[in-house]
Amino acid sequence: MKQRGITMRKMQTMIALFGMTSSLLAGGNAELITVASETRVKPHQKLKLDLYLYNPNSKRITAPSMEFVSARLWVTRTGGSSGEAEVQGQTSTHPPSGQNLGPKQIQHRTTEVQINADKGDLIEISLEIGDKKKLKSNSILLFCSDAKAKNQ
Repeated sequence: MKQRGITMRKMQTMIALFGMTSSLLAGGNAELITVASETRVKPHQKLKLDLYLYNPNSKRITAPSMEFVSARLWVTRTGGSSGEAEVQGQTSTHPPSGQNLGPKQIQHRTTEVQINADKGDLIEISLEIGDKKKLKSNSILLFCSDAKAKNQ
């Protein structure tokens, strides 16, 4: 019994190390970070989001273009009774190709997302860039409150 537990622990450690090593050998990837200026939104408003593309590596990498941004929204209705998914974005028959991003370089872009929510709804938003090889940002949680509330 004890022998099996040690073997399982070793296997888990090897899997974890393999995952870390493969990302280090690949040179790592760019990171996409989304920031909202407010956490409470009004019903059916447009929200400005700041989007940062960051190369945390010490070497130049190829990253998706920030020209076209897609937003993925999940709205949980008041009382948690149901959810609703929505995708907003720009499309093109000739999507932009990747770009070179220097070591420790940061690119910034501001984009707007239409928030189709009602008072009391919880909204989760993440942004994506790229065509074939997409890069997804962190998720942001927002609360849809009445028109008077702002960042409370």
